[in-house]
Formats: sequence, C-alpha cells, structure tokens
Amino acid sequence: MGGTKGVIKLMDNHTIIKLNKEGYSNRNISKMFPINRKTVTKYWNEYVEQQTLLEVAQPYDVTNILEKISTSLSLRKSVMV
Repeated sequence: MGGTKGVIKLMDNHTIIKLNKEGYSNRNISKMFPINRKTVTKYWNEYVEQQTLLEVAQPYDVTNILEKISTSLSLRKSVMV
C-alpha cells in the first residue's frame, strides 16, 4: 500500500484486522501487503488483547483502552524481513 518502507499506515492496520476477521490467514494477508507475516500476527494479537480488555473493563476504563487502541494503531515502524 505504498508509503515509507517499514511504516504501517493506520488504514493498512485496520485492513489487516478486517481481513483477519473475514477469515484470511496471516500468511495470506502478508502476501497482500509488503508486511512480514510476524508483523501481521503481532498487530492482530494486539487488537485481540485490547478487545478482551474492553469486554472485562469497568466503564471508566473503556475510554483509556479505546485511546490506547487508537494510538497503538497509529503509524508504526516495523522491521521488514
């Protein structure tokens, strides 16, 4: 999806999550993007972890968790293998 090498754009990250929810494997997703399979797995696992926290969070924690999700999904740098 273009951009600087090693930088995952927010939209790319949301697309990774969407495709994973639709049943695509991490390997297939990594072939669709110039992203290492382990990086795809890392972002999916972070998303699942944050979703789990949302399910068990007290109402006052939800805002903090949502803020963490949005900032952790913002532009990131990853090592391309």
